[in-house]
Amino acid sequence: MANWRLRIRAGYYAYGGEDLWPKCRDHQLAAITYEQIEDTDLSGYSVLKYPDGWSGIHGSRAKSSMAAFAWKVRGGDTLFVADTDARIVGRGFVKGGADRPAYRFDVNSPIVTAKGVRWKHTIPVDWDNGFEPIVHRPVREPQVTLIELTDEEIQSFEIAAQRANHATAELPEDRVRVALQLSEAYPRYTPAALRMIERKHAELSNSFTSWLAKTHGLIAETEHSQIDSQFTAEGKTFMVEFKIAYQGHTKRAVREALGQIFEYNHYPPRMAHSAWLLVLDIPPTPSDLKFLEQLRKNFGVPLNIGWQAGDGFQFHPNKDPIASQPHG
Repeated sequence: MANWRLRIRAGYYAYGGEDLWPKCRDHQLAAITYEQIEDTDLSGYSVLKYPDGWSGIHGSRAKSSMAAFAWKVRGGDTLFVADTDARIVGRGFVKGGADRPAYRFDVNSPIVTAKGVRWKHTIPVDWDNGFEPIVHRPVREPQVTLIELTDEEIQSFEIAAQRANHATAELPEDRVRVALQLSEAYPRYTPAALRMIERKHAELSNSFTSWLAKTHGLIAETEHSQIDSQFTAEGKTFMVEFKIAYQGHTKRAVREALGQIFEYNHYPPRMAHSAWLLVLDIPPTPSDLKFLEQLRKNFGVPLNIGWQAGDGFQFHPNKDPIASQPHG
């Protein structure tokens, strides 16, 4: 999943350009356009095949923004909306599948400027209505319409958003610092984020269940006693905890999953399973793997971590933990 910063304005802010963010928010859409291709459906084109009029778009940054909007943004991506050089006013999650561009050309798009120009290049977005605008300086390349954000920028946006929420609650600065520390330990998800996570969690669970049946001929029991999935193989009981790495944060996903895994195996009157599988939607980082290896070595936990890879799943440290007993 990628993270993007988007500007939805007809012209420059400094010159009174019309802000179309409210219309996009109300219609659950993101939209941009350039005069030279405003009536051209880009779904049949790509970076290898540009449409007529493409060369007329002024500037390489404008071309790269339109190309990313039409051919790179996918379902599950996050969009942040900037309305000035220093304000982030919106956040949303792109609808659709991650296997294809989310772009749609809509001749009846509801996003129309005051001058009657219809913005037909659209992307469906689940906008977070609870997002509080934040002031963020500096904003990299503020005049670029669409730009992919770095992990550092995403983290700084999240901290700024949390600080804005706490300031709205009129917390003093010392309490804001404490609240920021707690929000890192106990992350709060917005309703829009939870809807996206729930959808991807279901997709991950279904993919694993299908893979398990096809690869090992096993049928898993899902959503029983709060456990995402469990099954028996070669006399061993397996439990599976699925976790979506929200905005790519695998460390947070691992942390949350471990608390649940230990509870489901050891909190009375629970009975421990023979093997534990933590399955992510994206690959873990080397630091994640090192951390889990230390848990296995120091505490003997029967834990393997897996992640979705194409049509299948990869695991660490055992390549096939289902066919072989995990070692401590």
